[in-house]
Parts: sequence; structure tokens; C-alpha cells
Amino acid sequence: KYLAAQQLPTAEFRTTVGQYRVAPTGLVVLAFLSGGVKPDDPTCGPKLRTAVAYLLSCQDKDGLFREPLGSTTMYSHGIATWA
Repeated sequence: KYLAAQQLPTAEFRTTVGQYRVAPTGLVVLAFLSGGVKPDDPTCGPKLRTAVAYLLSCQDKDGLFREPLGSTTMYSHGIATWA
């Protein structure tokens, strides 16, 4: 429930620095999934679905996940791919 409450209205999760969006969102998706949250879960399912949709919106046509601000692409891409 704590993680679900941290989701921003834009569907992403950020670090306290604020410049990283894809990687933290991917890590939260992984945490939800490892905690047994499913997309149809009444409590966290909507948060999971919107987080995954956010990740997909950050994917280029060539499949690369990019941070909206252009930093740490490979780190963010790896985490988003796992998620």
C-alpha cells in the first residue's frame, strides 16, 4: 500500500531527486509482481496497470526504454525490460 500511495498522477514513480522516472517505475512494478499483485487486484491492480502503461509510453519504436529527460538510458532500459 505504501508504494501504491507514492504513484504520481502521471502514473510514474520518481526518486527524491526527481529526474529518474522509468527505472523507479520499473522497480515498483517488479515489487508489486513479486508481492503477488495481479492486474485485477482491487487494491493495487489499477496502480500496477497504469505503471506498466507508463513504461510502455516511454518505449521508442525500436524498443528502447528511455528516461523522458534523456539520462541513464541503459540502466532504465534494463529495469523496464525486467518489469
